[in-house]
Amino acid sequence: MIVMSTHGAGGFKRWVIGSVTDKVVRSSGVPVLVLQPKHESSPFDRT
Repeated sequence: MIVMSTHGAGGFKRWVIGSVTDKVVRSSGVPVLVLQPKHESSPFDRT
């Protein structure tokens, strides 16, 4: 199983650069669990 988090990018930016998560979900041979962040900043980001 693969567990991934999205960055929450959408709209034009996502259309232009694509979504790594989408590519993994579509091409993976194993189950993929995708989590969406509740906030823009990660609790692990201490900058």
